[in-house]
Amino acid sequence: MVGNKPCSLECLERHVREEPRAAAATDFQQTVLGTEPRAAPALSNFSSRGPSQSYPGMFKPDIMAPGVWVLAAYSPYPSKVLGTIVQKHIYFVSPDNIPIRRDRCGTAPTDIIADTATLNHVGNNMHLSSDYYLISGTSMACPHISGITALLKAAHPEWSPAAIQSAMMTTANPRDNTNQPIKDMGYGYQVATPLGIGEGQVHPNRALDLGLIYDATMQDYANLVCSMNFTTAHAQTIIRSSYNCSSPFSDLNYPSFIVLYETQETRTTSMRKFRRTLTNVGNGSAAYKVKVEEPNGSTITVSPQTLMFTRKYEKQSYSLTIRYTISSEFVVAPGSITWIEENGKHTVRSPIVVSAH
Repeated sequence: MVGNKPCSLECLERHVREEPRAAAATDFQQTVLGTEPRAAPALSNFSSRGPSQSYPGMFKPDIMAPGVWVLAAYSPYPSKVLGTIVQKHIYFVSPDNIPIRRDRCGTAPTDIIADTATLNHVGNNMHLSSDYYLISGTSMACPHISGITALLKAAHPEWSPAAIQSAMMTTANPRDNTNQPIKDMGYGYQVATPLGIGEGQVHPNRALDLGLIYDATMQDYANLVCSMNFTTAHAQTIIRSSYNCSSPFSDLNYPSFIVLYETQETRTTSMRKFRRTLTNVGNGSAAYKVKVEEPNGSTITVSPQTLMFTRKYEKQSYSLTIRYTISSEFVVAPGSITWIEENGKHTVRSPIVVSAH
């Protein structure tokens, strides 16, 4: 604002040059959200998508966390820290509220710029020193997940890394603040698939208090590596321990399910079977019933459909069989399986994806 009128960056630069006694004040009570409620969160258009390139048999990504325009600590002298001279740019805001670089010629590239080090300039000669910047990227989402991991480990010191991962994944929220499915900004705000958001936006409070987890040991992960057709030397390089490859097994006890097929397959239908084990981390006995949302073109069978636990840390297993139709086109068909406690206190949700690869 200049006076009581809105002012663009160019307008502000002109005002500073023309008015030697120009002064500025910040009023944090004037936050403009727009005329319509903005659904949040939404999947950014620069976020990586699944499936995993290194091992397509495992569902990726796992989860979604805040990572766009996060106010974060940053060096006020980034060019000195980076040891480079940073070219100055003007930034503008796209219709999706994403900062995009505009060079001096006025053209704007289509990629999203993570080079926030250039944001500490107004014009050619004014340098704004600040210990904070609005930054986007995995470097912002990762600290959220790391902090929640530390929180869960402090609350449940007996939990394994796999248990903590399961707690965050199975309690994540696939819906936004309007109670609609999370949208994908990279695809015209269409409904995001699990190959974009994983299980949904991380929900730390729900992860602290849940009823069931999918646990796994280090040997389980070693068995997975051993099933990936590496040489013995390569497998040992990855595992870096005394765990052996005597029992290679690819169906890790993971909190999600994925089936990939080739569009050139001659078959029109196929079937895939999974087996999972759940551990009761709630207090005392509990009973859970299954709820299934089938992907389009698929039929899912779960056995048993009720899991009965009589004590804490008791384990119960179930099988999940997916019979699916092979499409000649690239189709991503999402679904889910949710275990719901009979008293309604806890729910444990896992996404399912059947997709061409």
